[in-house]
Amino acid sequence: MTTTTTNIATVSGVDPLLETVTATDTATVEAHGPAIDLEKTVSRPFVRAGTVVTYTFTVTNVGTDVLTDVVLLDNQCGVGPASGDVGADSLLSVAEKWTYTCTRVITQTTTNTAIVTGVNSFGETVTDTDSAQVIVPILYLPWIVKQETPIPCPPPNGCPLANEIKALAVNERTNRLYVVARNPDQLLLVNPITNQILASQATGSQPWGIAVDEQTNRIYVADFAGADVRIYDGTTLNVLATIAVGDNPTLAQLLPGTNTVFVLVRGGSRVAIIDGLTLVQEINTGGSAPFGIAADGVNQRIFISHRESANLTMLRKVNGSWQAFAGPQLADNRQFFELEYSASNNRLFALWSDPTSNWFMDVWEPKDNGIWGHFSTQPMPSGGNLNDPNVGGAGMALNASTNNLFNVNTGVDSMSVIDVVTLGTVGTVNLGDDPFTVAVDDIRNQVYVGLRASGHLIKLTDNY
Repeated sequence: MTTTTTNIATVSGVDPLLETVTATDTATVEAHGPAIDLEKTVSRPFVRAGTVVTYTFTVTNVGTDVLTDVVLLDNQCGVGPASGDVGADSLLSVAEKWTYTCTRVITQTTTNTAIVTGVNSFGETVTDTDSAQVIVPILYLPWIVKQETPIPCPPPNGCPLANEIKALAVNERTNRLYVVARNPDQLLLVNPITNQILASQATGSQPWGIAVDEQTNRIYVADFAGADVRIYDGTTLNVLATIAVGDNPTLAQLLPGTNTVFVLVRGGSRVAIIDGLTLVQEINTGGSAPFGIAADGVNQRIFISHRESANLTMLRKVNGSWQAFAGPQLADNRQFFELEYSASNNRLFALWSDPTSNWFMDVWEPKDNGIWGHFSTQPMPSGGNLNDPNVGGAGMALNASTNNLFNVNTGVDSMSVIDVVTLGTVGTVNLGDDPFTVAVDDIRNQVYVGLRASGHLIKLTDNY
């Protein structure tokens, strides 16, 4: 028997008066199909030796029978307690999901294998396994590869590269820098050691946001005036797909541990969700005029800030679809700009300006079910005048290896370095005119800053 079945039995007979009498009864047999699924992801698939990574395990009852005595083991990592046990009854009900995490210091390329077991209503054990690999790249092989001569591009003015730099992104696995430039509108592939432009490709009109998927070596560029997202091969810059997303797409963000990219679309205050080469969902961001975006690869969350509605929201996946959940709503007429998230201590950094163009940085503790914690608000150097169409506020990046947050202060031509643990400013870098964007390679501790107006590239080492 493969499905739940109900049998109906009928008996009949003839009584002495020659009348037929009948009786019926039923019996139902429930067919249980026990099954369990384990999905394992890692916060950072490529790291420098000595980096702490977080593994996330999602256990789902994909069968038709309640499971008990669920046990999750990992061969190299001590797994913490489960979250998501509905009713706190230690029963993994049908379609119920439990989430576990563990952390580990990675000193060499490591493959972890996890196994989950559960017991069905017949006392039988069901099981599933999954693994995740963290790679510690070999930075160079001097007996194979000819050593390249580094070209320094120190602050304040760096080195000329393009006419106008709008965005930067790094593929740490290949040690390649991607530059979104305007006038002309193009994507550049750059060797960050020598500054050599290895390839270039035309983009759509007024390109802005960029995201790099290191697993597939695909580059996602949002074209603000072109109303689309173009996806490029990271080696050749050949266009793999063009996806229409609506008016004024801005910033793009990869969700670590996945191949999913989130693109803010200012028109209609939406976010376009792209999995690989396919647009899979579009939803409202939960506010007006979305600007900043950040990702939490550990808990699989996306955070979005809004300039017009002065609020923060969180995206989470529920029953297979992404949904927006309300976060802090402020009533002081502030305008939020870029965001950055620190997975090591669950802190969300939110840059904002008051109506008179005084700039600040909030530090929040996001919560899935509850009021977010607010740790601090500290003044920041100016990101520019709110009434200026070339206002800044878009340049923020975290070095997860050093816990240093880099924020570009466009209005005063500088960059602040903030320790995300102590929340103190540990350094200030004086930059040339109109700094706008920043990217970090936290394997090599390299920081790249783009001067928008001049198109110059600045390179510096994170030794703060």
